[in-house]
Amino acid sequence: MGPLDFFPPHSGWPVVTALGFALAATGVVYGLWLFLIGFGILARGVLGMVFQYVHRGDQEG
Repeated sequence: MGPLDFFPPHSGWPVVTALGFALAATGVVYGLWLFLIGFGILARGVLGMVFQYVHRGDQEG
């Protein structure tokens, strides 16, 4: 029986995404400036998760 699937190791991007979401949600209450900072961190966390393994199949072996 061959390998079932790829299971990623530990990643820090979910923590970054959660922090960005928390800041964006707090920014809805306290001001646009905090929302924009939180949204930027949230976007970076989501993009980090999406593109974390983009070159996974490029290995020769």
